[in-house]
Amino acid sequence: FSSISAIAVDTHNGDCWVSDRWYRSLHRIDTEGEIQRLGAALEAGGDLVIDTPSRQGWIADRLTFEVFSFDLDAQGDTLLLTEIDGTFSDQVELAVQSGYLWIADPAGERVLLYDPQGLRVAEWSGLAGLIQIDASASGHGAWVLAADGLELLRLEPGQAPLEVFMPFIDPAVALDVGDVRGDVWVAGAGDVVAYFDSGVPILHWDNVPDTQDIAIDESSEHVWIAASTQLWKFSLQGQQPTQLTGFTQTLEIVVHAGGG
Repeated sequence: FSSISAIAVDTHNGDCWVSDRWYRSLHRIDTEGEIQRLGAALEAGGDLVIDTPSRQGWIADRLTFEVFSFDLDAQGDTLLLTEIDGTFSDQVELAVQSGYLWIADPAGERVLLYDPQGLRVAEWSGLAGLIQIDASASGHGAWVLAADGLELLRLEPGQAPLEVFMPFIDPAVALDVGDVRGDVWVAGAGDVVAYFDSGVPILHWDNVPDTQDIAIDESSEHVWIAASTQLWKFSLQGQQPTQLTGFTQTLEIVVHAGGG
């Protein structure tokens, strides 16, 4: 790959989907390691999310700033993309939930919610400094890092944003929401904190240095934490850490929940 934008996993069959900045296509990698390149009407691949139950994927174009849906079970070597009802002036971040699509639009300082047909159903404005968004497959809301990582907000349709206190000295850098219970895990530069879906704190680990990304696997009771050149796996209680080293630079972790 020339320059990977995003990866996402189809938990139905374990396929890994890859979006690349320099390809007008998507790549699908099966569990045997076979790669299929699927042509698509994209200028450049951007953020990518997979909604396994609805058999639908969503892809953002990094150059045109459009967002499209596509069929995960499409046959042949070309994907048919369906554009959603939205206009953006810069890159966006995506999250998916039970067929619904959440979009964090940093340039517009807003978060939008779309139904499975690509129609807008809700919007939250005035959210400056958006850096990441995620949602639980089993929940009804989404979590975002705003104010360049200084604010953690929970968004739910029909309600104002709920800010949750983070015990970090420095801004948060990443978050991930579990698909089983809906717990949210947030990584700071040297700390990790977890909350229930309601925003009630669960735990706080300090002395976790150089954190770049975090991924929660509630099914297997593990949390993965990436530093610049290494990867840690902990139990959800912080026990039995496993360390993987030898990476040039870690950027993003995606977990096949209950798989690997």
